[in-house]
Amino acid sequence: MNLHTIMRYFSWLWTLFFFLNTSVEAFAPLTRLRHTSHRFGSQLEDIQASGSKIIEESSAAVRGVFDVLSEVNSLPASPESIGLLCDKIIAEEDGAKLKTLKSKRYLLLAEMLKRDRALYVETVSFFISQIPRADLPNVQDIPYFPYYNNATTTTIAQQTAGEYSAGELASYQKPLETAQLVDASMVQNTTYSDSPLDVALLAFFRSLVQRQINYKSTLGGIKGLLDEGRTYMLSEEGSADDGANQHRMVREALGGLLTPVLPPFYRLFMAGVVPCAENGDPDWLVDAFAALNKLLMGEEGEEEGGAGPLAPGKALFGGPLLYAPVLTSVATPPFIRFLLGPCRPNYRKDGQLGGMVVEKCRFLQESGCKGLCLHQCKLPAQQ
Repeated sequence: MNLHTIMRYFSWLWTLFFFLNTSVEAFAPLTRLRHTSHRFGSQLEDIQASGSKIIEESSAAVRGVFDVLSEVNSLPASPESIGLLCDKIIAEEDGAKLKTLKSKRYLLLAEMLKRDRALYVETVSFFISQIPRADLPNVQDIPYFPYYNNATTTTIAQQTAGEYSAGELASYQKPLETAQLVDASMVQNTTYSDSPLDVALLAFFRSLVQRQINYKSTLGGIKGLLDEGRTYMLSEEGSADDGANQHRMVREALGGLLTPVLPPFYRLFMAGVVPCAENGDPDWLVDAFAALNKLLMGEEGEEEGGAGPLAPGKALFGGPLLYAPVLTSVATPPFIRFLLGPCRPNYRKDGQLGGMVVEKCRFLQESGCKGLCLHQCKLPAQQ
């Protein structure tokens, strides 16, 4: 074999090696793409499996809720039904079913409240250890359950329901007439956390109070407001006329908080009272309704001297409109929280919507003074 033949074989081998190397590099992206596709396919399968699991769990939850509804939907508003629902709620562990049972109990209690308040009070007082106050449609005349321990008493709330028989429960849970009531001072104090809206409203309200009493406290927040109120209460002007000047001061400050625009429209659209100068309504609004009243009366009615259908100060419907209590109870909590603390809408004593619950009044808790509460909050707000 001569040198020429050897070089030719070597050239073929080199060409074959170069071709194979180039082919591997050329197909490498395809190989990586295949592996990537495999990984993506696995991830896609995992996503599909998770989605299927979520759908199955959701379907099971919906079926469970419908099963619970079909079981308790026909229950009447009676003490026996409330007791049955309390037992089911204690035993239930599924979150969706638990919410359904609590909602049904709430609705039955609301229906009972509307039909027979005395029965409602007696029923709730009997089951007071099993129904939190936040789950009640109305809490007036309902005693606080003593969720605390002392040296001689261990409450049932800190035991499991299974440790007590029905007889033991009945002997422990007493009707309202014999239930142990706690003094207001024994209700656990609340730690309040102001939102940005609370801070802004409190600062604005304090500026209105300071303008009325010509005094500004060096303290900040609610403490400063209470110091200003206490200073005015002890002054000669504030203590005169059995607190009447305090009532006037707070009414004017609250009026400023509502701005001049809201009160006349509130009286009109909530109470159905025609704007008039005696109520302090703006002249342009009084004149507009006077012109409309004149138009409705016509020339004949005006000559006869009739007051007209829109006479100034007339209550068009003889009282608040039907939606007024509900709308007020829903709209008030966010804007009065800075003064009263957390509050929520609920049912009124007569079983109708439009009530509001304040479990622990911030103004009273922070001041510790019934005089301030009465003359600078409760009475002026009612007036």
